[in-house]
Amino acid sequence: MKKVRYAVVGTGYISQDAFMPSVDGTGNSCMTAIISGNPEGARKLADFYGIAHVYDYSEYDAAFASGNFDAVYIALPNSMHAEYTIRAARHGIHALVEKPLAISAQECREMIEAAHENNTALMTAYRLHCVPGMIEPIQLIQEGARGHFFLGRNCLGPGQVAQRLLVGIEEVAGDDLIGRQPDH
Repeated sequence: MKKVRYAVVGTGYISQDAFMPSVDGTGNSCMTAIISGNPEGARKLADFYGIAHVYDYSEYDAAFASGNFDAVYIALPNSMHAEYTIRAARHGIHALVEKPLAISAQECREMIEAAHENNTALMTAYRLHCVPGMIEPIQLIQEGARGHFFLGRNCLGPGQVAQRLLVGIEEVAGDDLIGRQPDH
């Protein structure tokens, strides 16, 4: 199987904490380039992950001509998502874009249009639908688990959020605790 070769665009927290450590585990993807405004830091990351190519943001358009990647993973400030995605599409490069896809519905439409016109894939980088702790609650709901669910917000990590959701379903199934707010 041919692997999708990604250029990581933006080397902040989400790239380093969520995307980059996970790529090897996919079996279908690899990282072949980093594009960053901090070439020294990007070089350190590239050395750590064995990535051969590092580009500065000012080299973004020129990097497309290199043939070193098939897709970009865009983890820039939200206000830059549309511009960098559209530029990639115009070069025939697919885009996996961190949430939110863009900062307005109009920008989203422009990104979708650019992907359509250039026959490229455009996807929001939403990983929780693949996390085992989220798959089980979804399956339980699809199998008929019912009860009173509530929307809660917290600053826990993805696994902890999934555990809270699963606990809520288990409570509906038997412990009759649903709706009771957890003690903080």
